[in-house]
Amino acid sequence: MLEKIQQVPENIWNFIVKVLLVSLLAIGIKIAVQMKKGKITLVNAFLSVIIGVGSAMLCGNAILHYFSNYWATIAIAIVTIVGEKIATWLIYEFKVDKLMEDFLKYLTRKK
Repeated sequence: MLEKIQQVPENIWNFIVKVLLVSLLAIGIKIAVQMKKGKITLVNAFLSVIIGVGSAMLCGNAILHYFSNYWATIAIAIVTIVGEKIATWLIYEFKVDKLMEDFLKYLTRKK
């Protein structure tokens, strides 16, 4: 098992540890805060994870290149939360969450 981990290229390993892990932790904290306030549905939670991790993946390489290792983790977490907040605003502004919930109800209805 250790040999397989050592065969993974270092840049992929750094990306997984420094970008994906940090973005998932940041979104997890954000979802936990929203759950405590009682303002989240299952669809919104899935959208938050997908959009937050996606924004971190888009900006992750640039952040790792331009920031030192000390600041990269914080920058990735900030980009994740800000990207998710902007997307959430757009989702509520254009009522995409209601459209997706209606579409899921349509798909799961009994015929």
